[in-house]
Amino acid sequence: MTQSLLDLSLLEKALHHATQVALEAGAILLDYLEDPSKTQLKEQADLEVERLIRTQLCRAFPDWGFRAEEEPHLNKTFADERPMWLVDPNDGTSAFLKGERGASVSIALIFQKRPILGVVFAYAAPNGNGDLFTWAEGCDPLKRNGAVVIPNWTNHWTRSIHFISNSADQISKAYQEALTQPEGQAHYRVAPGIAYRLALCAVGEGETAVSLASPRDFDFAAGHALLKGAGGELFDEKGRPVSYNHSQPTRLACSFGGYVPLAQKLSQLDWNPVLRAKINHKKTIDLPFLQPKDMSLSNSKDLLDQIQGSWWGWHLGHLIQKHQVDFKNSELMNDLALHYGGDEALIQEARDWMTEKRSLEHCKTLTTFLNHYFSSSSDSSNTEQSPLLPVTPEMGALWGSKGRSKLNQRMISSFLAHRQNSFNSWLVDGDRLAEQLLVLLKQSKNLTFIQDQ
Repeated sequence: MTQSLLDLSLLEKALHHATQVALEAGAILLDYLEDPSKTQLKEQADLEVERLIRTQLCRAFPDWGFRAEEEPHLNKTFADERPMWLVDPNDGTSAFLKGERGASVSIALIFQKRPILGVVFAYAAPNGNGDLFTWAEGCDPLKRNGAVVIPNWTNHWTRSIHFISNSADQISKAYQEALTQPEGQAHYRVAPGIAYRLALCAVGEGETAVSLASPRDFDFAAGHALLKGAGGELFDEKGRPVSYNHSQPTRLACSFGGYVPLAQKLSQLDWNPVLRAKINHKKTIDLPFLQPKDMSLSNSKDLLDQIQGSWWGWHLGHLIQKHQVDFKNSELMNDLALHYGGDEALIQEARDWMTEKRSLEHCKTLTTFLNHYFSSSSDSSNTEQSPLLPVTPEMGALWGSKGRSKLNQRMISSFLAHRQNSFNSWLVDGDRLAEQLLVLLKQSKNLTFIQDQ
């Protein structure tokens, strides 16, 4: 037990410092991400926040080791394997440089070849408010944004969800083939950076997280710690549990983390079709995924939260209407969201408009959605819209069951905030779509229903 190896009060202090510096580093990275004037400076962001993290943690714990990505010549390790910080200042840099949300600050503490503390802060996900995951062995349970989380993983293959790279939607057919077994096809979601993918699995939004891009130890160590806190594990390409060498960096061919039975199963699958597709860059984009574009992000967290919530609420209402189900049946609604993915006409029209394959005038479902969204946003007389109150997923579903005649986006935004507690198997990539909708709408001044916005 940790108690006999490392003083708990010291570990609590370490978790506090790691959390605070992750939040501070995330605020700096978010500013780089959302400020158009800093677009050309993004390359220096990782170095700036790594120096911040190194300075603060080494000052607070001068006798511990420290290893990070950007300035390896400043790393310090010890032969006696005393505690060592393992840091990726901005896991998911490629997505960050493209202007996409989901990259994270990743801080782990390694002791006796295993992770005993993990902090992952996805500073811009899903709407700029950030997503914080913390855990320390023996002294603090797994938490998400300060709330204790216990994952509810499934052992059923066809109900399982697997997090993969945010670029995987370019070769989605290859992933579908890899995840199809005799008992059926599993499902997958995309997220930038292995650290955030592992964190999402740790809190139960999926069963496993995959990296096929030769991840390094500072990429996955903090996420590995969070999995430990949830009762999961991280495996290499041969299905062996991952351990750490304090003085020699570890690099894997592939990694598979999460719920142990399914993570081990993934390590035994044939991933060669996916690897070949990555090399050949053969794009086979299929619903429900959207290939992100370089763009300026919305800097209005409230507006982004509202349109994300409306988007999710629209799809939920579509499922209720189409299948005529009882919105109070959470298990049934979860199955519908998992297997059907909502209003495909809306998704396809949004993607076609964003990729300039169709004009908005010919996207009837999307136009209807936008009209409902903006008319609801501008209606300040509706007392139900103020204040922004927490509501249950059932209340969001009740709105959908009444016909989607008019969006009450604030209620649905609250539903969005609670989505991790129910209906968390949603596969429609609504966050990325909503972000791009806001950017394109801002550019489309000629649209009559947004002239007054």
